[in-house]
Amino acid sequence: MADKATALGKLTNATIIGSNKLKDAYAFLPQTGGKFNMVTLKINDKSIFQPDKTNKKNDQVGFRRNDIVPNYDPSKLEVGKKTYHHSFIFDKSLNNKHGYLLASVEFSKANTDGKASADANKIRVRDINFETLFSVEMVIGKVFNFAIEVDWTKQSLRVLHSVGDEKLAEVVKSTVITPKNPKVVNVAKTGEWHIQMIKEPLPNPTDKLEERSDVPHKGIQEKGIKEQITMLRNFIEDTTTDAGSTDPDGEPATGGTGFSVKTS
Repeated sequence: MADKATALGKLTNATIIGSNKLKDAYAFLPQTGGKFNMVTLKINDKSIFQPDKTNKKNDQVGFRRNDIVPNYDPSKLEVGKKTYHHSFIFDKSLNNKHGYLLASVEFSKANTDGKASADANKIRVRDINFETLFSVEMVIGKVFNFAIEVDWTKQSLRVLHSVGDEKLAEVVKSTVITPKNPKVVNVAKTGEWHIQMIKEPLPNPTDKLEERSDVPHKGIQEKGIKEQITMLRNFIEDTTTDAGSTDPDGEPATGGTGFSVKTS
């Protein structure tokens, strides 16, 4: 990914891997019978994001994270309807005492905070208010496919889901989402697409109550972390006028190394 002359390098804007080397953060595997390669994202004790290397106070010591930030032009993509496809294979190394964020469109204006759920063994699709739109029981080793259609004009979300090579089926009808945080009301055309593995911290009883929602910088992470999740079938479709593909691998023109954008 660091080599911009390679096919994957041309598709990648940035990576967030802490002080790890690329070879320690990623493993690339062919998908048997599919059109996309698979990439395994790995995190460990060194997976700490330093957004400002001149100021240690900004280090995200609450998270352990690994992000791939594909090339993504929000001024062109965050208009009309776009469907974001993500598929995951979960590994037994995960610690379900913690929450994990696996894919998002991030906005620089604000970071909203979520709350841990008592039912930990679920994969959840959440809106910008951290309300759960859909959930499904997580199973180790199984492929879980999700397609999230965002109507950037109406501010609505629609969710499709399947497992393995099954066709995607609608599980959440198009639903208008009204942001509760005023800072994220008008964020269209400002986002970044992240394919990511962010391990959220456990609450630290020594932190002040009013500080505990600052999960990037507060909380507890155990030592000796060696965890991974495999990603595949990551692409975006323009569904402004077309219904979009129900094949988790996308239409015939979609596919390849991953991180694809298909626009009409």
